Amino acid sequence: FLIVCTSAGVTYSKNPAVTTCCKTATFLLIFLPVAFRYDVGVDYFSYVDIYQAITHKGSTFIEIGYWWLNYIVFLLGGNAQFVLAISAFITLFFFYKGVEKEKWLIYSVLFFMLIFIWYCSTVRQMISMALAFYAWREYEKGKRSLALVTVAIACLFHLSSVLYPLIYFFCKKINMNKKKALFLFFVAIALSFGAKGLLTNVLSNILADTTYGSYTTSHWFESTETESGLGMIIRYISYLAIILFFPTDKVLNGRFILALFVLYAMIDIISIQV
Repeated sequence: FLIVCTSAGVTYSKNPAVTTCCKTATFLLIFLPVAFRYDVGVDYFSYVDIYQAITHKGSTFIEIGYWWLNYIVFLLGGNAQFVLAISAFITLFFFYKGVEKEKWLIYSVLFFMLIFIWYCSTVRQMISMALAFYAWREYEKGKRSLALVTVAIACLFHLSSVLYPLIYFFCKKINMNKKKALFLFFVAIALSFGAKGLLTNVLSNILADTTYGSYTTSHWFESTETESGLGMIIRYISYLAIILFFPTDKVLNGRFILALFVLYAMIDIISIQV
């Protein structure tokens, strides 16, 4: 509630000083709980172990950008918690950097609906994602060199960033509309329930010989326990509402944004059952 209020203050305030205060308050309200969390996020202790492996064992199994971040923090007398705090800062800074004040409120709402849970868990991926978002905005402004350099930096934190330019141009080429979006949305739901065994086997074979191979035999790769299913239903309803009510033809690059969102929603929906 507080974050919605401060974000609305950014979007609707006409006073520059109030806008700056609301931006700062929004940033801190999101950043501080994540920066100083303990045992929150499925990979929390994995990143503590990564810090220990880099600083005490000299391991070099991680992307070079994240390796240097850990090592510099170690040289400055910090610990794994400082690395997580700096990572949280970098992610949030580049997620919001360059966002027009008129869009601040919608960005904050979508951040909590779609990204916050990952913000607490997938540290390297979130840094690369935020850098990719920033690169996209700069590319749209015509700053292509800066965008390409930013994507290259993102790759230093997670190699999956090499896919972001491909995703960008793929979504640009799709003439997405609400009918196509709804069709793909329901296809994703059908696949998530009707073909989850097949999808799991396919992913197991793909990941087996990669650094993520260990996941295929861990408890993270077991069938999902839906319990009441309330969380899944809320997620489905949220995605459906965005597809139905997003002003596709009234927003600059609306069809591209809708295509990008549908791709994200499909991957997330299918992954729930894998």
